[in-house]
Amino acid sequence: MTSCFDNSEMFITTKKIIEQFYREVVLNNSLPLIVVFPNKWDVLELMRGNKLRYLGLLNFFEENNLQYIDLISIFNNIELTREIIYNDLFIPHYSPFVNSLVANEIIKRIILVIMSTDFKRTIFFDNEENNLDRIATP
Repeated sequence: MTSCFDNSEMFITTKKIIEQFYREVVLNNSLPLIVVFPNKWDVLELMRGNKLRYLGLLNFFEENNLQYIDLISIFNNIELTREIIYNDLFIPHYSPFVNSLVANEIIKRIILVIMSTDFKRTIFFDNEENNLDRIATP
């Protein structure tokens, strides 16, 4: 599913920045892991059952096999109300409670990545422009 923003200059530039970041991390023999931090508005949309405004970015990650953590999942087990979102979760940024959920989720995912058999990533480049064509798991 695409949104009206998927062809915007901002979205295209964001994808290029992420591709460059991912390439540099891999070339430095490190494991790239993109972390998506949803904001208050994203959590409100989740509560309302609406699609995430950054879904196009997540699709881009999936299509290119980029490892990422979408932290919206930490809000799935919380009974969300507008009052809880405004008073307990965001004050105005993540509350200490949400920060602890974020830290636990990141630690859990890093451990899973390290323990997985597809830890090593292979990167393929276009010979002429050295562009990132795809990142795949062997």
